[in-house]
Amino acid sequence: MRVIKRPEGSEAAKAGRILYVEDDDLNWTVMRELFADQYNISRARTDEEFFAAVSNYDYDVVLMDIELSGSHANGIELVRQARDKNTKLTKLRDVPIVFVTAYSALYSRQQLLEYGADDVTFKPVNPTGLKLVLSRLLMRSLHPPKP
Repeated sequence: MRVIKRPEGSEAAKAGRILYVEDDDLNWTVMRELFADQYNISRARTDEEFFAAVSNYDYDVVLMDIELSGSHANGIELVRQARDKNTKLTKLRDVPIVFVTAYSALYSRQQLLEYGADDVTFKPVNPTGLKLVLSRLLMRSLHPPKP
């Protein structure tokens, strides 16, 4: 039996567990500073770190960059894998995923939603806007509607 690790103590009191898939150190630092006091936020730099993270921990939301240097797969491919019915990432199938990308000229919001994302935020990130998106998605993820 595999044990899924969740934060304990004061970390558990935060609003949710977020994985930010981002290869750029500055973008990671900014996001961590914006959200670390409110959320349990961790980072994966590459597709391999992403797979390791989701194998070992449960997340309430995934923030996904598109371009991941040093990876075999980009963020779009990772989201497609997470949403695939036949994926080994079954526990991510219903986890909200938000693309956080600078590629507004290459991809429309609609295209990125069609790839499987629940929402899209373009860089530079509007902190207030992203906080609203996270609040909405975490409420849905942590408190799903009853049938």
